[in-house]
Amino acid sequence: MSSLDSPYEVNDSYYRDVKRFASEFLDFAHNYFDDDEKILEGLIVSIYWKMCCDKFSSLEQIIDYLEYIGDFNDQLPYLRKWENVDFSPYLVLGEWFCKNAQKY
Repeated sequence: MSSLDSPYEVNDSYYRDVKRFASEFLDFAHNYFDDDEKILEGLIVSIYWKMCCDKFSSLEQIIDYLEYIGDFNDQLPYLRKWENVDFSPYLVLGEWFCKNAQKY
């Protein structure tokens, strides 16, 4: 069996790519923000905004819709914390993440 036939090789390669992508993202994010928790939450909010801004005019509407459909309930507390916060500085995180995720 060649090493390419091994599922462990595929998983190891995938893990290395994910780890490298996460490291690159954190390096980028730390140029703007210091708090890792805020970086993660800001990323979640900015990606939701990027995916939904053409359909909704506010984060509150996105949250209400997600609540209505019953999906992503585990992420709602993160989103609710940002409901009345100017999250526009964090949009750069979602832009970078979506643009660079295509490389992997």
